[in-house]
Amino acid sequence: MVNRLPAEGDAARTLLFAGGPHHVVGDHPARGGGLLRARLPDWICCGAAALACLVDAFLPWMRSGSIERNGYQLLASGQHAGLLGGGGARALTFAAYLLPSLAAATLAALWVGRPAVARVLAALTGAVLAVGAVLATSRLHSGLLFGPFLGLGLGGLTVLTAVTRAFTTRSQR
Repeated sequence: MVNRLPAEGDAARTLLFAGGPHHVVGDHPARGGGLLRARLPDWICCGAAALACLVDAFLPWMRSGSIERNGYQLLASGQHAGLLGGGGARALTFAAYLLPSLAAATLAALWVGRPAVARVLAALTGAVLAVGAVLATSRLHSGLLFGPFLGLGLGGLTVLTAVTRAFTTRSQR
């Protein structure tokens, strides 16, 4: 591969190998640095937040007797007990099982350079977690552990950062 810097407006980005500048893929350093540096706020706001939401779903949400249940176990128990019968509850159940896919899609969108798509997916991930946490805390009044409260905070923060990042990026153009 030829060692060259992409010209202004060059659609094909080139990898710079041995002997060239040590930035990853992307723009000339005089025009603001590499692609990773330009997308770092999106990786922090969207990628890390989506991963945090995914991790929270596996943290302890409720204690029943001597058993601690995570978000998915709590959801399965609610389904088995017949507490989640409405259409909205079914939609939330479906969305909760999509949470790992939403987090993975957020990271994939960031990886391929689609930050706008990543912001939407991160906001969806956070919204699913926050709504699930609100429902868990509103229906269960005893035995709650830190999972739903952390989920409410992380989900809300993820939505807020994704939306804020979308509007600040749009206003900088």
